[in-house]
Amino acid sequence: ERAQPSVPFTQFYRLILYGSWYNDLSGHRFSILAMKLRGGLQGKYGKSYADPERFIPQTHRFYAGGGSSIRGWSSRRLVASGDPTLELGGDLLLESSLELRINPLQNLRDSFLDKLWTVFFLDAGNVWQRARDLQVQGIAVATGMGIRYDTFFGPFRIDFGIRVYDPLVSGGASRWITGRKFLSETVAGGVFHFGIGHAF
Repeated sequence: ERAQPSVPFTQFYRLILYGSWYNDLSGHRFSILAMKLRGGLQGKYGKSYADPERFIPQTHRFYAGGGSSIRGWSSRRLVASGDPTLELGGDLLLESSLELRINPLQNLRDSFLDKLWTVFFLDAGNVWQRARDLQVQGIAVATGMGIRYDTFFGPFRIDFGIRVYDPLVSGGASRWITGRKFLSETVAGGVFHFGIGHAF
């Protein structure tokens, strides 16, 4: 009988805090203000803590960027520094989003048009390799707008996000949207996101 190979495992903890809030500003669902806060922290413990051969699995790490994250970046493409290992995820995640959802045609009582929503959003956050790497200048900011269409299985969503502050751009002034060419750099670098259901 062949002995089974010994596969090392990693002991790690994982903490996720999530909150979302919604406020009907008009009283009849004409405009809704929505907010999301999300944070995640994880790390090795026990015998795994000091063992460099033991890693937290890539599938269990935190990522930033995408249609339900910071929408100025593609899925999992946002990192806080030039460290290429962050593309494999990090141990600290901070995200926040603010959305204004407007249903401008609801008074038409049209079976198609009154299901159409316009959304304006502002996202901020990032992922870091370790908690001690957290720096304010590493927080990315994105903004944009989108369209929602209500269906019986949930809203169909299209968002277009642009980068307001990109922590990876070299040069302090060009990190901000005001230091870049609007059409050829900011808009051209924007990202479309498609999905079913609201971003949060």
